[in-house]
Amino acid sequence: MKRPICAIIPLVVLVIGCGHKETSPSTPVSAPVTPTAATAQIPAATPPSPSTTPPTEKPNVASNEAAAGQPVTPKADTIPQSLKSAAYEYYGLGNSKPIDYELTGDDSAGVRTGSQTTTIKEVKDGKASFVQTRTGGLALLGNDELLLDSEGVHVTSSTVETVDPQNLEFPSDVSTGKSWTSHDKITQTGLAFDINTRWTIKGIKPIETKRGTLDALLITSTGEGTENGQKLRMESETYYVKGIGLVKAIIKTTSGTGKHSSITQQLAN
Repeated sequence: MKRPICAIIPLVVLVIGCGHKETSPSTPVSAPVTPTAATAQIPAATPPSPSTTPPTEKPNVASNEAAAGQPVTPKADTIPQSLKSAAYEYYGLGNSKPIDYELTGDDSAGVRTGSQTTTIKEVKDGKASFVQTRTGGLALLGNDELLLDSEGVHVTSSTVETVDPQNLEFPSDVSTGKSWTSHDKITQTGLAFDINTRWTIKGIKPIETKRGTLDALLITSTGEGTENGQKLRMESETYYVKGIGLVKAIIKTTSGTGKHSSITQQLAN
């Protein structure tokens, strides 16, 4: 599994201060069009006269796209019922609305805020794929591609770390006491991060959020590994709510020298 707390490993990297710099994607601005003599002489278009032709039926865009060989964007209701497991519900795969989060902790940047959006990409061979994008203060956590199957949620690619598509991100079986392991690795300029983690489901717990007290599925983790050859220990508590996804994550790390750090990701509103 890659990081069942919505980018936990990049969060750990942020905690230990690995040189991530927050960047906001710039929006290209089109240059204003300066009227020329030629365009200035073009008369305004004459409005068409009312037509007596009866209105035609609105075309089926999806059918036209398919007929033209263009990719058709699937809808959530195209996901087989067999895939709508606890993993689908708690990971928030049915929630296509942007979710605003804030990051607080030891990072010198103070409070970072940004949004995360999950979009369905394809339903094929009894599996569903999704794209998870992050903007604003969450952009440093990267974007992911997800795969939902009978086992649960897998991360098949990431823009910030090497992933193993066979690893489990979030299980379909969320029975209290269930546990599993993962291996995560990030190699960047000046950073070699490698950690093995065990995750355990603790059951439904109440959690205070800016939306009030919510009943959430709690998953805890403990991990050990290295950061640039130095020992590193990580612990986390992550809370998920059906139909929303992640609502809060608390990550703590201890370096080989005994330095303690922590960071929290939670709903911003």
